[in-house]
Amino acid sequence: MQPFQLMPFWLRDATNPLRLIRRASDGGERNVTLQDRLEWTDQGHFTICARLDNAVQVAGVNVFPEHVREVLLRHPQVEDAAVRLMKQHEGERLKAFVVPVAGADQAVLIADLSRWTSARLSAPERPKSFAIGAKLPVDERSKLADWPV
Repeated sequence: MQPFQLMPFWLRDATNPLRLIRRASDGGERNVTLQDRLEWTDQGHFTICARLDNAVQVAGVNVFPEHVREVLLRHPQVEDAAVRLMKQHEGERLKAFVVPVAGADQAVLIADLSRWTSARLSAPERPKSFAIGAKLPVDERSKLADWPV
């Protein structure tokens, strides 16, 4: 992928790599906070790396998986939860992995979570797939791991 070229009215902020400076035609300047981490190839060219605000795009809308997780955690039958974007072959929405409280009926919980999220989240924010397990999936380093739909 070819690097993007910084437009002439933008300057890199030498004091903060998370900002650019916008020069106005009248000579005024204002700081603009970036939503993405940029990798600079030289003073005027860059590539876009990971988002800084942890938003993901769902149906053209910025969605925050952590917000969706917080809504799931407010459900009285949910002990823990993880939310992430589906892999490309799984779909184009969010998926959730839920750890229920002890004694919760898993089949009832999945149906209830669908209603719960419909009442509290916008359509792009609602997970389209729920997985249930005794603990969140982690890898060999104990970091949150992906799970199948």
